[in-house]
Order: sequence, then structure tokens, then C-alpha cells
Amino acid sequence: MAPPYWRICYVDGGDAPDIIANGLDGYIVRTEDEKVVRKIPKISGRVLEDGQKEYTHPADDHREDIEYEKRVYERLAGLEGITEVVGIDQNGISMVYYPDGDLEKYILGHGSEGPILPASMDYRRRLAAMVTNAHDGRAWVEIAEFDEDGYTLRVELLHLADLVYSIMTWTKFTDECYEESEWPDTWPKSDVEELNNIMRKAWSKEYNGVREILLDLDEPVPGSTPSSP
Repeated sequence: MAPPYWRICYVDGGDAPDIIANGLDGYIVRTEDEKVVRKIPKISGRVLEDGQKEYTHPADDHREDIEYEKRVYERLAGLEGITEVVGIDQNGISMVYYPDGDLEKYILGHGSEGPILPASMDYRRRLAAMVTNAHDGRAWVEIAEFDEDGYTLRVELLHLADLVYSIMTWTKFTDECYEESEWPDTWPKSDVEELNNIMRKAWSKEYNGVREILLDLDEPVPGSTPSSP
């Protein structure tokens, strides 16, 4: 490719491969191993005609976010329900590639316009309980220790409630709240009574821990992946 051209960069300055996903604080890119992907900070730039490299936003590349996430994965290694990490280095976090994609992709593939009918409500409850349970224990200890720039335990509980809402209603939902100063005024409503209770309590900051959300789901703590929809 002749200069000038745009590029996604590793921290060490090397060219990153194809992007699989574009997240809030990083890119997910392919690796040499088709079963492994790597999460890297958002660093992009271009190569000029004279061969010099010019970074577009080096001050806003989320390197600190990735460094924090590295420490989280190091401490949660082997915990059931957490993405399996196969390596951590200066460029990012290498993890097992899950070809089924994220929740939004899964919902779209199992929806009214997808190839498979939407999941049953019983399956949704089991899946929501499984995901909530995966945040309990050591994961919750890690979250409770993190309180930086307004991103607090309450915000993380709010995001967990959003995830439960997305699963139970089979639609992707997010509130775009990243610190307590951005707290939303209202919460989404649904036809499911226990879900409305969970969302109200999360928005009202009534939850003190993950286990309380799990209990409000009125679902036994799951020990394995739920059966098929």
C-alpha cells in the first residue's frame, strides 16, 4: 500500500491486523492464530509520503483503560464465566475467539428476523442468572476496588442491570452512563414484573452487590451453561 494510508497501530508501533470489533475503549483484532483475538488500545494514525508515522489521537488511546483491564484479567484467571485469556503483553490482551459474537449479534441471529426463533423466557432467565453469577465472587471484589473518575460500584451494577434487561427483553440496551455524574433520569420498562423491579432498584442505587440482583431474578444460582433456547 502506497503512502499516505491510514493504519491501526499496536502500542509498540507495529501495524495491527484486521479489526473484528470496535469497543468503547479498544479494538478487537485478529492474530496469527485463528482461535485467538487481541484487545488493544485505540491507537490509529497514518503513514505519510516520506514514510513518517503520524498518530491521530495519542492522548486519547485508552492505554490506561487497557492496563487496568489487564490487571483485572490477571487476578480473575480461571474464574468460570470470564473470557479465557491466553496471554498479556505490552500490546494488549490475547483471548480465546468466540465466533458466535457478542450478545447483540446473538440476539439478532435468534430474533424475529433471524434464522432461529427468539429464545424462550425460561432460557432468558437462566442466561441472565448465569451472566449475573459470573460477576459474583472474585469478580465483584475486583469491581468494588475500582472507583476512579466517577466510575464506581454503582455504575457497574447499573451496567449489569442493563445486561440483564437486554437478555430478558431480547433487545440490546445500554444507558451510556460511564460515571455517576451522568446518571440517567429514568429506567426502561418491560412486561416482566421482576425485571421492572431490578431496573428500578439499579437506577435508585438500592443494590449493594451482585447477589441481590441474582436473588431478584428469582432463579437458582446456575452451575453451567443453560440448555438451548
